Amino acid sequence: PLTALMPKLTTYDEFLQATNSTPSTASLYQFAFETSSTSLADLTTPSALLTSFLLVMILRQVKALLLPLFSELGRKAARHTHGPSWEKSNEIRIVKFGEYVFRLFF
Repeated sequence: PLTALMPKLTTYDEFLQATNSTPSTASLYQFAFETSSTSLADLTTPSALLTSFLLVMILRQVKALLLPLFSELGRKAARHTHGPSWEKSNEIRIVKFGEYVFRLFF
């Protein structure tokens, strides 16, 4: 069976009981970043799914903020090197440039 190959992972409730802690941001931080083999390693647990969902939402917000900035950077560079007429006829390329710069930093 698969359960025999995979060791039992510590849940947040078990961590709180083992360390005699109360639920707080400090104990949550310690559980997530300073404890080995927690239930966050298994994406089928509710806590890992919630954490993954929150990370995806944070990354989407960061991307929504940065893409217009990077596209504006491409727009300024295109206007400087090719002129305003090139900028107007190549808007898709400028948007793609912003996406490429985001991917480079990501």
